[in-house]
Amino acid sequence: METKLPNLNSRVKEIIENLDNGNVAKFAKRLENVSQQRLNRIFNVDTRTNKYPGVPDDLLIDIAASIPDISLDWLLTGKGEMLKINQKVGDVKNSKIVNSHINNYQINSELIDTLKEQLNKKDKEIDRLWSLIEKINK
Repeated sequence: METKLPNLNSRVKEIIENLDNGNVAKFAKRLENVSQQRLNRIFNVDTRTNKYPGVPDDLLIDIAASIPDISLDWLLTGKGEMLKINQKVGDVKNSKIVNSHINNYQINSELIDTLKEQLNKKDKEIDRLWSLIEKINK
């Protein structure tokens, strides 16, 4: 069983400790689409795998979008300082990275929605074909 929190998970925890005195519920409220339970999950070993779960990309995107003072380089790699010290909020390089992640997330969400629609159509077609088979077998 893993006993040490993975580096990326540790950095998220460090942000929570620094910004909200370790209060996960308060930090979750800062983010757009993240519940306290979902956030807590990355700090606990998954009993099925005996490992810590990875930090989901959409959580990283939410952190980057909601807390622009966090250095993305530090968040993703651990290099440099946690807070941007000599950078302007909205630094062009960082905004491009955040926008790129947000665009990727939106594209993936749209793709997932499209795939769900296709699966629903296939399910209906399968149901229709089963009905035909049942009629033929009677």
